[in-house]
Amino acid sequence: MDRPWRRPHGREARNEQRKLRGSLFNAMAMALLIAAVAGPFVNPALETTLDLPERVLMGASGWLLHLLARRMVRDIEDK
Repeated sequence: MDRPWRRPHGREARNEQRKLRGSLFNAMAMALLIAAVAGPFVNPALETTLDLPERVLMGASGWLLHLLARRMVRDIEDK
């Protein structure tokens, strides 16, 4: 039985896993950044609950997640 957490044997498979992990973290980063910047404009009901400190925290978290995503794809192997 093959364990799903084992490292794949091929270089292409390892690269694809790195790209998928990076894409997941980058998608979360984009969601946080967009919600921090445009959340109250898209949904005016959020304006009362989402004030400036929360928006700054969401923006900083999105930025850190984006940096983490960049770090994940940094080790992609060349041909």
